[in-house]
Amino acid sequence: MNSLIVDFFLGANSEHGFFSHFGQLQDPYSQEKTYIIKAGPGTGKSTMMKRIAEEYNGKDSLIEKIHCSSDPDSLDGVVCKDHQFQIVDGTPPHVMEPKLPAAGEMIISFYEAFHEEEILKHRLEMAQASAVISGFHSRFCELLRCANLLLDGNSALIAQSVDRNKMERAVQGIIKRELRKKKRGALPGRIKTRLLSAFTPKGLITYEDTINTICNKLYIINDEYNICGDYFFRMLEQAAIDAGYDCYVCYSPFHPDTQIQHILIPELSLGFVTRNRWIPLEQVKVGKVIHATRFFDKEILKKKKQRLSFCRKTAAVIMEEAVKALEKAKAAHDILEDYYIPNVDFSAVERITEDFYQKIK
Repeated sequence: MNSLIVDFFLGANSEHGFFSHFGQLQDPYSQEKTYIIKAGPGTGKSTMMKRIAEEYNGKDSLIEKIHCSSDPDSLDGVVCKDHQFQIVDGTPPHVMEPKLPAAGEMIISFYEAFHEEEILKHRLEMAQASAVISGFHSRFCELLRCANLLLDGNSALIAQSVDRNKMERAVQGIIKRELRKKKRGALPGRIKTRLLSAFTPKGLITYEDTINTICNKLYIINDEYNICGDYFFRMLEQAAIDAGYDCYVCYSPFHPDTQIQHILIPELSLGFVTRNRWIPLEQVKVGKVIHATRFFDKEILKKKKQRLSFCRKTAAVIMEEAVKALEKAKAAHDILEDYYIPNVDFSAVERITEDFYQKIK
């Protein structure tokens, strides 16, 4: 079996703090088992999950690697489709606890590997580092909130002239061509909420390879002012569900709780993605391009060009500062890890990892 390995985020640094989509992994009606890791910073959680992803490469048709938005080189989770299990980091900020312990949800604890007495000696310094991390994250939230006010103001200005009827006709045409119902009586499709983009200490990262891996056919919506997300994509989302197709609904890094940015449908190898200056999608396959400007009065762009440009450029400068705040938060987090790493018995972590692998194998 050739595995499809795709990359997503499930949590995002937002203007309201850390926003988590991890809760959807705890579905009591699914057949999937969820394993929740409890450990400290730098104690081997990500290493364990990377090993699981490697072990199941070639044994599972689809493997999702869930990255950490505060450190995209680390994993917060791995989802294996065919083997119906997922392993996730259940520590702050995306705290997870079993809702149905032993009934499909289990804890994997690394605590037995800690040299508790040695770690306790650094309690004050660790508390101070945690406070610094929180401070820089708060700074990021403030800055992103300012940038969003400017960008959302631009969107609101454009939205005044959007021709909703024209947009609906365009979407209905796509639905008629691409999203015909499977068969009479088919069950509705299921939604998996994900993020392809997130603000990280390395900047605004987008996993474009995930789009290329899942989709052979693409509709690329050039939407500089995000006027399509809340209407265009909502209609496509509902149509995909009604037609019986499971799909990934990916939200915007600017509004990870409300604004849809992409929809990927693996069964059809079909994707609908948004492209703009923030998410340029320079590496995605060529697809059918839809320009959002066809749905609104272009004269407003001419009349308000100076205002739109000022808000956009100012937002870009503010976002640069926001990313710097995440960089400093990451540096403080590295200090926190330095208190844990020397005081962890990694041979015990390896034993826990091996026992877990044997269990699921």
